Amino acid sequence: MERETAANQVASFELRKALESYDWSEIDNICTNNVGNLSDSDISLWVRSKYMLGDFSECYELCSTHFLDEGRKTTLESCRFMIRSAFKIGAEEMENSLNLFSENFPDDSEYMKFLMQSQYRNSEF
Repeated sequence: MERETAANQVASFELRKALESYDWSEIDNICTNNVGNLSDSDISLWVRSKYMLGDFSECYELCSTHFLDEGRKTTLESCRFMIRSAFKIGAEEMENSLNLFSENFPDDSEYMKFLMQSQYRNSEF
């Protein structure tokens, strides 16, 4: 248990240093190497790094895996990156993301924007 806490602290410190320089590749590396020792906020940072690196499929999958499959509380930030990634990779993912977003944050402006874009793409005026 003590070893886990130390690993969490080290990973969090390294992540903060990488974030200061906006080193998204380093953030991705740190998180990949410490996957079992990451807090929810560390995972949120990892999600953001995947998006910033253009790894939209991995970003979407990371949101799905860590925030949905594991039963963690869905955050606004995870929904935002999930839906942004979904719009880059495909219709099925886009629909899933819209549904998740509407269930959790139906009044959010970003959700409304993506909903309008989706309806426009489908000629639903």
